[in-house]
Amino acid sequence: MIRIIRVRKRETIIDPQFVELFKRAVERSRYPIPWPLMFADLARRIDHDGLGVFLAHEKGAPRGLVIAILPDSPLMMAPQVPLVYSESKQPALVRALYRAVTKWLKESGYHSMLSLALRHPPKAWARRFRNLGEFRVVAPLVEVRF
Repeated sequence: MIRIIRVRKRETIIDPQFVELFKRAVERSRYPIPWPLMFADLARRIDHDGLGVFLAHEKGAPRGLVIAILPDSPLMMAPQVPLVYSESKQPALVRALYRAVTKWLKESGYHSMLSLALRHPPKAWARRFRNLGEFRVVAPLVEVRF
């Protein structure tokens, strides 16, 4: 059985199972920010209305997660989904996570989102969201290092 929750309490994210899942998600996605730094920010903002941390349980164990952030400024073009991760072999788990995130975004007044392709070609990453609706690759990302 798959169960999805929106995490809003610090007690949930400091659970060792959540911490380990989060660590694997960040490391395996090759996210460019070290996981402890991301985790500290997550812990600081976990109860903010604009942060959506969705955790999927399968057979009682945490197996997937999605992090979504609502715009807090007109400078942000749309809600962002910086992290999507699943350890389940069941496509239903990812679909359930996507449904929960989409419902939250729509209830918050949004009808689109942005997600950065870190590990996959942009079109391949975009196809992962095909069950949510129409998708397109908007623009390539440019990094400038100093």
